[in-house]
Amino acid sequence: MKSGEAFSLSQHLGEPSEANGYRSGPVFKQGQVLSDAGGGLCLIATNLYQLFLHSGCTILERHNHSIDAYGEERFYALGEDAAIAYTTKDLVIRNPFAQPLLLKLTLRNHSIHSELIGVGSKPIQTIVQSVVLERQPSSGSQKHPGWSVSTSRLTKKQTDRNWRQDYLSFSDYNPC
Repeated sequence: MKSGEAFSLSQHLGEPSEANGYRSGPVFKQGQVLSDAGGGLCLIATNLYQLFLHSGCTILERHNHSIDAYGEERFYALGEDAAIAYTTKDLVIRNPFAQPLLLKLTLRNHSIHSELIGVGSKPIQTIVQSVVLERQPSSGSQKHPGWSVSTSRLTKKQTDRNWRQDYLSFSDYNPC
């Protein structure tokens, strides 16, 4: 990614269909966990969102999941996930740095590892904080509560003394 260039995950992945080589996996639709072609791509989206968020990239578009289907078994902090759905939900970032960045994804032992590689040292420090604002109780057959969460990023250049908030998002998860 060149300096100032935007990156769209959906644009790089294309339409997730069996004809395009995607297998079925878990997807969240209408408050349920179902199986569909490209299911599981949100694992990549969440991994990349966390990478971009912690690296200081500009987040242009990001969507959280509609539900917290895995509860305490989730692999991410509430507010730090990213859902994608072809043509309706994307993860889009911009490289705000003066130097180009290379995105490297590696799959090892059923784990995804992502790296952003640039020239020189990281020009900023980041702190990401997610705070649960409200818990929405589950009812009836629902196993997991809903949540309202805020996620903010504080950044500081190596030469600065003060931190500044440069990103704030709100995520709502319905009980399921």
